[in-house]
Amino acid sequence: MKNNDIDINEYEKNLTNLRIYQEELEVQNEELKENEILVNKLYKKYFSLFNNSPLAYIVIDHKINVIEFNYKANLILNNTLQKFSNKIFSKYFKVKDYLKFKEWITNNKFEEQEFLICDLTIHKKTNKFKIYASNYDETENLYLLSLIDIQPEYDMMNSIEKLSKQKEEQNKLLIQQAKLAAVGEMLGNVAHQWKQPLNNLSMLISSAKIYLQSMFTQDSKKSSLIEENLEKSLSQIIFLSDTVNNFNKFFISQNVNEDHFNLITCINNIETFTFNQLKDNSIDLVLNLSNLTIYGNQNQLTQVLLNLLSNAKDALIQNQNENSRYIFIETSKINNQIEILVKDTAGGINENIIDKVFNKYFTTKDSNNGTGLGLNLAKKIIEEQFKGNIEVKNEAFKHNNKEYKGAVFKITIPINEN
Repeated sequence: MKNNDIDINEYEKNLTNLRIYQEELEVQNEELKENEILVNKLYKKYFSLFNNSPLAYIVIDHKINVIEFNYKANLILNNTLQKFSNKIFSKYFKVKDYLKFKEWITNNKFEEQEFLICDLTIHKKTNKFKIYASNYDETENLYLLSLIDIQPEYDMMNSIEKLSKQKEEQNKLLIQQAKLAAVGEMLGNVAHQWKQPLNNLSMLISSAKIYLQSMFTQDSKKSSLIEENLEKSLSQIIFLSDTVNNFNKFFISQNVNEDHFNLITCINNIETFTFNQLKDNSIDLVLNLSNLTIYGNQNQLTQVLLNLLSNAKDALIQNQNENSRYIFIETSKINNQIEILVKDTAGGINENIIDKVFNKYFTTKDSNNGTGLGLNLAKKIIEEQFKGNIEVKNEAFKHNNKEYKGAVFKITIPINEN
């Protein structure tokens, strides 16, 4: 009986312990359920914050594969994350940027360098992104990335820089125009001062011619010599007077109204401007002109042709062979267009830069001799004022049975029948 009592007591004791354990388990189970509910709530909150964040978040592993991403990340990557089962983040990078990014991530350089700027290519369009990183799960080597598209900022900066350059270019053009205006005013004063004395000299020489002819009526040889010299003097005065008038018209009348003008007259005036400079440098100007009429501002076309002649002269001066210095100006009518060719025998323009000669501020001269504005301005005048076109190429040609090579500038201007 005694042994039975012991067994019963032991049984009851174990049963009591089991009940206690069961109650504890039930309490723990309730706590676990509560914790599970809490965890689920927290996860939902986290997921909501993560997925609905205004920032783009991506979780990647050490192989730079996408593990998780939020709605904003998928949006700025143009929905490309949802379309790939194997989400390889490296596919958005160019090789150079990818290597830089991988080193930054795998070596935890983001702990020292707060962010990294990289180009990401989405559907063949490349944007600049600022990327922030942090450790997401160190045991599994996961990283949390935050992506910010900064392309709009770069575009704005580029626009500001572009506007700044345009303003700088406008200022340079204004300075250039101010210089031209100052030169024009100076030449106007010179023309005013010289005009009356030149007229007086012309009258005096004409009077002297008549008087001397009457004195040497018996000596025809002396009379002929005096008349010849007086005629030469008179022609020089007329030439000087015409030159002053032409310069005066060119510099003072830059804003004259558009009108029909004769191309031969325009080019003959240019020849007057450049005659002495070309002669002093052993350069022959060869003209082959058709009698054509152009509608527009004559002074602006004069400015273009003077620039082309000046560039050809400078190129020929660099050419050591003084016996082969020619500049040709040819005009013709082709279909419904006027064509003006200006070519030289200076050997041509380097093929590496010939496509850049019309670019603003591009020049092969030093800063004292060139601004890089001449040909760019010439292009603008021909295209915007005359609705035409100007182009350049190197060409080999013959003159007086001799082979030459040089730059050929071709200007085409549509004929205005009105």
